[in-house]
Amino acid sequence: ALLLINFSFSQEIIANPENPLNPEAGRIVRLNEIARIKDEGKKYLFTNPYDLQIGEDGSLYFYDSFSLHKLDPDGNLLFKIIRQGQGPGEASMRTLSAVAEDKIYVFCMTPPKVMIYDKKGNYLSERRINFEGSFCYAWAIRNRVFGIFENIRMDAFENDGINDLDYKLFEFQNQAIFR
Repeated sequence: ALLLINFSFSQEIIANPENPLNPEAGRIVRLNEIARIKDEGKKYLFTNPYDLQIGEDGSLYFYDSFSLHKLDPDGNLLFKIIRQGQGPGEASMRTLSAVAEDKIYVFCMTPPKVMIYDKKGNYLSERRINFEGSFCYAWAIRNRVFGIFENIRMDAFENDGINDLDYKLFEFQNQAIFR
């Protein structure tokens, strides 16, 4: 019986055509290494780096575990910010950041706030946000900071059919969203 179930749910195998329809099929993308940072366990230990951003000066910003790190263009650690908690400079859940020309904006889901740091990692201030929900993306363009915010209530989902999801685009330097 198990063998019959296995064969009844197998996938159809699709063979690629001998002459591809796209004239660029099979092209090879060459990667050029511009920097290499080794985790030797001496300077710093990477556990799960993500959300990489490159600063105007070539510095590298990324999250690892809970903290936001900044490395200079040579791979030296300049600072590590964001502590776990609910006080100033702290957050309880995953955060996002946007690196603007003069500041770093860190968006927290819990508590809902934006923390502001200078480019040296010094904590400047934070502002509570007027809405509940979570941030999906954050980015900076010409010193203007934007984010996509989702306000999705799980009880609004229907079991079948199509569900409307409430996503909003905000400019975070607009004081109207801050308390």
